Amino acid sequence: MIALMFLSAAAVYVVIGGLILKRISSRWLKGLVVAILILIPTGDEIAGHIYFNHLCSTEAGAKVYQTINLPAANWDAMGKPKFYDEKNGNSYPITGFNEGWKNYFEKNYSIDSHMENTSKILAIDKHIYTLQNKMKTKMFAQQVSFMYWGGWLKRNAPTHNTAASCGNTLADSNNFNLQLFKPVASIK
Repeated sequence: MIALMFLSAAAVYVVIGGLILKRISSRWLKGLVVAILILIPTGDEIAGHIYFNHLCSTEAGAKVYQTINLPAANWDAMGKPKFYDEKNGNSYPITGFNEGWKNYFEKNYSIDSHMENTSKILAIDKHIYTLQNKMKTKMFAQQVSFMYWGGWLKRNAPTHNTAASCGNTLADSNNFNLQLFKPVASIK
């Protein structure tokens, strides 16, 4: 039913556009009207992609303000963390910790993950993942990613809509954890 309404609205839009074009004699003006008729339903898609790409290049990614030093027991012989699976990209670094370290981590650190709407008009969401001490007085690191849900036409189409995203790939997650956690032996 929604698809039928969507197609009906598109048909009405094309008919109205055709009626407007019939009344115009100048080819230059007809070209301008066609461009405007195309940009009305799709202009926010173009502007949204431009703004999304700007946000991805300027704000997305990991920022480590202070590293967390871990005992040698949390690192293998190659210097890789035992608590983090680089192949699967555990979202939270505490997933793979042994039970004693996990309890220590949860007692001393707080993980906050929330979404903010960056632009309602352009449908861009910002996901902020923050690691801080339990009292929330000191921030250790923050990872920011963005999701763009598309323009008005894409968001209201009857098909399933997924977001384009940046700053939250497996490589970003690996980089975040490897920057944040350091073995005690490598402290300078």
